[in-house]
Amino acid sequence: MRAARAIVGNQFDAEDVVQTSCLRALEHRDRLKTHDNLRGWLNTIMRHSVVDLWRQQNRMVPLERVAEPATDEPAPPSAWSAFETRDVLEALTKCSPALRSVYELQVLQGLSGQETARRLGISVSTVATRVFRARNRLRQILTDGAGAPAIST
Repeated sequence: MRAARAIVGNQFDAEDVVQTSCLRALEHRDRLKTHDNLRGWLNTIMRHSVVDLWRQQNRMVPLERVAEPATDEPAPPSAWSAFETRDVLEALTKCSPALRSVYELQVLQGLSGQETARRLGISVSTVATRVFRARNRLRQILTDGAGAPAIST
């Protein structure tokens, strides 16, 4: 315990290091040969536990550095908010049946990617790809390829 405290600098982290080291030593006791130096083996495990602790601490961001979420500002409008629902549904009829079925199930009906894949008998990655392609195709149809909304009047 003193060696761990001397390395990490405080009692709490030293206790964590010693506990982790003991668990690792028990888990890997079969790696220790009878003629090996037990103290050296345990010190090596402890040093590795200290390094792991330091790595973990370096990944943590102090709470003071985390920005508070802005609640007073409204969320920016979605790119799809410029289009009426009927326009999107009409544009969807111009998509291929494969893209249309995936888009209807996942986006319009709100099914998960896994549920959509199960219903259509395709993989989850295929669902994601088809939703991506359907959105691009809808964007292309709705903006007429010019980048400006082509909303019917």
